[in-house]
Amino acid sequence: MTIRFPIANRNPVRLVALLGAAAIAVAACSGSSGSKGTSGSGAAPAVDGVLHVALDLSGNSGIPVTFDPAQGTSAASEVPWQLPIYDSLLHYTTSGALVPGLASAATIVNPTTVSVGLRPGLVFSDGTPLDASAVKASILRNEAAPKHGQFNTVLYDVSSIDVSSSTALTIHLSQPDGGEFYALLAGPETFVVSPAAKDPAAAPIGAGPYVLKAYAPSQQIVLAKNPRYWDAKSIHLSEIDITSVPGGPQQVNAVESGQVNFTQIANLSDVSAIRRDSSLQLLTHASQSSLLWMPVCKTTPPLADVRVRQALSYAINRETINQALLQGTGQAAHALWPETSVLFPKGLASTYAYDPTKARQLLASAGYPNGFSLTLILLPNYPLVSQVAQIIQQEWKTIGVSLTLKSTASYVTDLYIDHSGQTAVNPVINPGLASLDTLRPGNIGDLCAYNNPEIDSIATQLNGLAPTSSAAASLWGQVQTIISQQALLIPLDFQPVVFAASATVRDANLVTSYIVPVPDYHTIYVSG
Repeated sequence: MTIRFPIANRNPVRLVALLGAAAIAVAACSGSSGSKGTSGSGAAPAVDGVLHVALDLSGNSGIPVTFDPAQGTSAASEVPWQLPIYDSLLHYTTSGALVPGLASAATIVNPTTVSVGLRPGLVFSDGTPLDASAVKASILRNEAAPKHGQFNTVLYDVSSIDVSSSTALTIHLSQPDGGEFYALLAGPETFVVSPAAKDPAAAPIGAGPYVLKAYAPSQQIVLAKNPRYWDAKSIHLSEIDITSVPGGPQQVNAVESGQVNFTQIANLSDVSAIRRDSSLQLLTHASQSSLLWMPVCKTTPPLADVRVRQALSYAINRETINQALLQGTGQAAHALWPETSVLFPKGLASTYAYDPTKARQLLASAGYPNGFSLTLILLPNYPLVSQVAQIIQQEWKTIGVSLTLKSTASYVTDLYIDHSGQTAVNPVINPGLASLDTLRPGNIGDLCAYNNPEIDSIATQLNGLAPTSSAAASLWGQVQTIISQQALLIPLDFQPVVFAASATVRDANLVTSYIVPVPDYHTIYVSG
């Protein structure tokens, strides 16, 4: 199973953890769907359909099984089974938008205050009421749990929670990060566990669309539809059977043989086999955190000149990278968010399309008609990064830029602290607001101490807004335009999240805003 990364994290050294975790899988990579597959039109959803999913439940993949959000040991990796059991206060759409879930509304009152209104009449799967006091208890329980990296660090900024009625609560934060906390209303940090659950790790009681029917350690998880779910009419699967299958070729074999009808494809080399099998469909999607990108040292020559940075971006053929390394399943990147995201500014589509002639003209106008030399620090033990760097090395050579690829066992030290090179290829980016940390002073990811007061101002404003609101989208459009026009970093391609499914699986829209991508449980069904 491919590992993905948290929505936001203010920890300045999070980049180190992200890059380390990224080495687990190459294929990792937010309403309308960016998924490609059978639409389901022309066939009525089967309310008794069963989704058979292949996942590695052995724990060897770094995804241990626990049904208690507070007892996880890896950030949100248990989402495939916890989300169906608990649901979330807010829901992610496939475009990354946040819409009502168990909560009917959520509002950022100010950067340190978030109010939440619940749907009336909510009940847990055992029939007991789910009210604001239960939400408060769960959030505080999660905050007080032993820290195993299972939660976003913004959770620990919760200072107090006021309950004003059975359906209303107000969350107070010790830091002005309301925008980042708002996103946690869709994540495990705020999953609501029934106070009546004596042992949530083994016998969970939630208010989600499914209940735990059976669990055989290291073998299988069986989830059955919850008739008490608030939106049960939208749930078309009667059951989700998760079978333990080791990641990689065995999961591919499982879907090809019909053992399962839904699985993630962790190795892009398997994509061609799925495409050749007419009984299968290929589902792909991109998310912000799957961005392949290049940080650049913007405060020292030659990269201190915006024309030079623009030239380097024009001299990269993103479609070459997509076809050669991503099996054509990736997406050329023109900003911090993919084009399927509600936060992508449409005016940036096709920005910096491959144009080596224009690149040479920009270099000449900047005083470098004969080019120059740069050093790129290679992330160790990450073949995809090395392959991307080699393509860029050859492409930049055509505009006179000599790129030396420097291997190192101390990537962060060499690049971000000692500045032994002027650039690199990073396979992930801190999602959400944290992506701007790479351009803000005081963060280790801010290569060569770049400072832009306008970006700082926008980041501050974003922290007081719901992440996917129209006001936030406008600000994201502004900041991404600044980044693009000034070429403050070089977006390359979005790596894909790839799933294979049998032809009977319909409307399997992928939600990739979690660390582990999942299908939209409110649309997916199995026909026939």
